[in-house]
Amino acid sequence: MAQILVVDDNETVREFILNMFLRSDPEKRHTIISAVNGRDAQEKISESALPIDLVITDFDMPIMNGVELIRWIRAKHPEIKTILMSSNDLSYFSLADAFVLKPEGFDNFLDTCSRVLAQKEKDNE
Repeated sequence: MAQILVVDDNETVREFILNMFLRSDPEKRHTIISAVNGRDAQEKISESALPIDLVITDFDMPIMNGVELIRWIRAKHPEIKTILMSSNDLSYFSLADAFVLKPEGFDNFLDTCSRVLAQKEKDNE
């Protein structure tokens, strides 16, 4: 079971991602929590009773953007895997473990999440 944090200032996108996980994971193996920006995500990560396994974050958000959040995660919680999402092609950006282009990349979104979580398990062996 993975603890996944979805970070996006757009409530519709957060709900869409949550619903994708719910439809694909009827046994509720994953716990999904959400945050509205990078600063909110920092608080959720710091206060979480269970360790966060994966952060899926939007690039462009107010207060703290996705890149700033990923840099903070790499510095403070390097065990957390990250996926960066954007409507602009930032696939060249190598700080995240994976990149998803919105909305086109949502076709393979769950596969991308599974691949990144599998890498985390492999890293922990």
